[in-house]
Amino acid sequence: MIDSRDFLAAKKRAENQVLVPTGQKVALTGGLDFNDHRLIWAKLTRCTPSMPTWCCCTADTPRVPS
Repeated sequence: MIDSRDFLAAKKRAENQVLVPTGQKVALTGGLDFNDHRLIWAKLTRCTPSMPTWCCCTADTPRVPS
C-alpha cells in the first residue's frame, strides 16, 4: 500500500519538474539603479564556454516611489 503523503509529494514533484529549467542556474542581483544590460550580457557571454547550458534566473525588484 502506498502512503498518500508519498503519493502526493511525488505527484507535486513531477508537476513542478516541468517548470524547472535544465542546466546550471545563474542568478543576477543588483540595486534599484543597476540596469547596465551591456555589462550583464558581456559577463554572461564570458561564462558561456564553461557553462554552455546555463539558465538565467532573475528576480523582480519593486521600484521605490520617489
